Amino acid sequence: MSKHGVRLDFWTGITALSIAVFGLFLIYPLFSLFISAFQDAVTGEFTLEHFTFLRAKILLSVDDQQFQRNGRVTVLAIVIGTALAYCMTLFRVRGKTALEICIIISLSHRPSSARTRGFSSAGAAAYSDTVAADNVPL
Repeated sequence: MSKHGVRLDFWTGITALSIAVFGLFLIYPLFSLFISAFQDAVTGEFTLEHFTFLRAKILLSVDDQQFQRNGRVTVLAIVIGTALAYCMTLFRVRGKTALEICIIISLSHRPSSARTRGFSSAGAAAYSDTVAADNVPL
């Protein structure tokens, strides 16, 4: 045991090596990619030139619709979840464990078809037409 309470043994070395490998192969590439997204390729200066597509009107209207829908769904989930938690605490519910497992599973899986259908079909076509009309590079 050292002065600071850190025990230097085999597993401390393995932990340090794991953190180093994690930093080398995951953190460093992601960080350098993030930094290069905001740099000009020629001058190396900070720029937002790569993100001009975010100004498209169709994309902004889709964002507004998503925020409104997400807000309504969040409020509805809070109301339903609070009522369900109150009833399950107050009353003896048959199959409480199975119901709790079903709730947890439903929260861990995203609704892929509902989420991707909205923007990928009509939204992407309208967005690509808008980009082509505005002569904004993708």
